[in-house]
Parts: sequence; C-alpha cells; structure tokens
Amino acid sequence: MKRIVIILILLAVCGTLSAQTQIHLAWDNNGEVITDAVAESDGTDLVPLVDANVSRSLRESYKPVSLVCTFTADELKTLAKDGVVTFEVKWYYYMSTRRTFMGTNSVDVDPNKADKDGLVKMVCSKTNPRPGWWEVQIRNKTTDQPVTFAKKSTFSILLK
Repeated sequence: MKRIVIILILLAVCGTLSAQTQIHLAWDNNGEVITDAVAESDGTDLVPLVDANVSRSLRESYKPVSLVCTFTADELKTLAKDGVVTFEVKWYYYMSTRRTFMGTNSVDVDPNKADKDGLVKMVCSKTNPRPGWWEVQIRNKTTDQPVTFAKKSTFSILLK
C-alpha cells in the first residue's frame, strides 16, 4: 500500500512539473499577430527591411519575425529558479524536404514582471529571416521539458 501511495505522489509531482501550458501562442510579424493555425496554413508576408530601390543584397533583408508565448505569472513562479525561468528556442529552416538547424536563442523570463492581468510574455525573434518554412521548438530549461500548446511541441510558420 505504501508503494502505491508513493508512486501516486511521484506521478502527481511529475505531472505538476510537466503540465506547463501557456495561455496563448502566436507569431508577430512587424505588428501583425498571426495565430499558430494561420501561420501553418496561410503563412504571412515578410516585411522588407529597406526600400526596393536599394541594392539587391539589402533588398533581400527582412524585418524580424517573433514567436510570442503568454504564460500566467503564477504558473511561472512555481517553475522559477532564482526568480527567472529560462527557455531555449531552436530555429529550423526547411529547404525542400531537408531541415537545417539555424540557431538557438536563450530567453529569460521574470515571472515578477507580469502585466495587470497576471500574464507574462516570452518573446523570441528571428532576425533577418528568409522566405520559406520555419519550425521552432521551445524547451523550458528549468524543468528540461518541451513547451506544448494544443498538444504540439513544434511550431511552424510559412514566410512568403
């Protein structure tokens, strides 16, 4: 009987640590907010960094695209180590069917800096993205668990 109780307690603790769910996940393309579903189906047009009359190399530069995850401050406070929750964001680019790793960002989020509604945003931007399919994976470094939203742990966007 003691073993069953201990196992149930361990499962409850593990479930609490991995049950991290954010309230909202969206993409931000220069002020245009795109839901995850629209990002995967319709995508969004990249915003050029400079005027089209400038040289070709500069003309192919685009403004950053950001992934925005919104969490409750209470949820992050339970996960915070030293008052901060660290997320690791990995960016992948698809050329044809080949996936290429394009870099990692580390984002620190302070749960004590919540807005008036008790929400905290984690924002990670990809500077000078190129057109095509992008995939992002987010891992909570504090718990070493992937961030999931709507039962997905990878988030894609089509940049046109």
